[in-house]
Amino acid sequence: STKASVSSIVLFSSLTITLPSTLTSIGEEAFYRNDGISITSIPKGVIELPYRCFYNCANVRVDTFGSAEGESLMTIGEDCFRNAGSSVTAINRIYLHQSVKVLGPKCFEKYGSSTGPKEIYTTLPADDPDR
Repeated sequence: STKASVSSIVLFSSLTITLPSTLTSIGEEAFYRNDGISITSIPKGVIELPYRCFYNCANVRVDTFGSAEGESLMTIGEDCFRNAGSSVTAINRIYLHQSVKVLGPKCFEKYGSSTGPKEIYTTLPADDPDR
């Protein structure tokens, strides 16, 4: 397994990061207050985004979480994306796939705007009779 454990001490001025597809774990506060990084997707092998891992990261813009196939994101921890995305276009909608089971307190507070996303959508399994 691959784990991201970037310390908040290492601050980047401008860096677009593509998290590797083999990534399975991201540590608490891994990218905490790192305004210089830009991330737009989370690999489908990551099953948890823990406490404050993208807190206050101004250039983070992820709007789809989890996957309908295989092992995927199940938990978005407390304050995970709080105050993140403030330098990108407003994030009005978030899509949570069926794999996401736990949303921590304030995980999307003020994410992408001063009020946070306006809508959160979930997807239904393909075999769901109500689809």
